[in-house]
Amino acid sequence: MEETAEVLQEAARLAGSSSLNSLKEKLLIVIKNAMEHRNILVLENEFRLFIDLIFKKGPKLFNLLTSNINKEDLMVSATNINLVGKWIIFTKPSMCPQAFITIVNMLEEKGLAYSGKIPSNRDAYIGHGELPIIIYVPSALAPSMVSDVAKVVDTARSMLGISGPLKFKPDLFTYEGIYSGTSSYKPYIYIYRSNTTL
Repeated sequence: MEETAEVLQEAARLAGSSSLNSLKEKLLIVIKNAMEHRNILVLENEFRLFIDLIFKKGPKLFNLLTSNINKEDLMVSATNINLVGKWIIFTKPSMCPQAFITIVNMLEEKGLAYSGKIPSNRDAYIGHGELPIIIYVPSALAPSMVSDVAKVVDTARSMLGISGPLKFKPDLFTYEGIYSGTSSYKPYIYIYRSNTTL
């Protein structure tokens, strides 16, 4: 949350005492600059929707950011907004459990194991083309953490021969029912660009 607070403060500093829309655009710029040199593509329309949802869920956040609140208080405020997101990759059902274990172990070695899941229903492993491996990150607005987790998952994916793209979906999209085919928006805000996905 410390990194998240720093990102929010940087956006507020760039926006000055401007409008909420200006703050939102500056937040997009700050995140794009931070993510793109880390090989993460930011989907601008989807990220703008995410920002809109953040300020809808935490309407006091704008006032806090424009009142020069200290970082500790901003961290507390940001914690009350669901900024959790997840990296998602798909793999064959037969390799899903072992791939998940490998990824979690690698994340644990780097001190990045936060939370993750795979389908727990045994029937999910029969007759499906691919299944998701979901690795959570506590804040979608923490570029270093988002990137560090992506690098580990991408390394594991390469080792395991998983070729699909690595996409990041904020939990707010899940709560708003934004899935593939249910919205004009894509259900993710970031795509990790590695040599295997270019």
